[in-house]
Amino acid sequence: MPSVGGISDLLSQAAQERYPLFENSETNLYRYIESAIAGYWRENTLGYRGSPNFEEVLYAVFALASTFPAGRFTSALGAFVTYSSAEYRLA
Repeated sequence: MPSVGGISDLLSQAAQERYPLFENSETNLYRYIESAIAGYWRENTLGYRGSPNFEEVLYAVFALASTFPAGRFTSALGAFVTYSSAEYRLA
């Protein structure tokens, strides 16, 4: 069984093939979200949190995806998100 870090690396490799970043093709969407979470934690938890593990990154990915137009009908978060034109807001 791979380690937590090994699974994170595996997900990053898959994301590199499918979702490289336009502005920096050396990285990918998975690492971007992982980095954004880590940065947020550094600024808002006084550094008590370490790097996010793959479960936390995937949770953020799925939570974000569920707020998009099609996802709001298939996710429990749809009960709290409304969609109007190109704008999202809490219900």
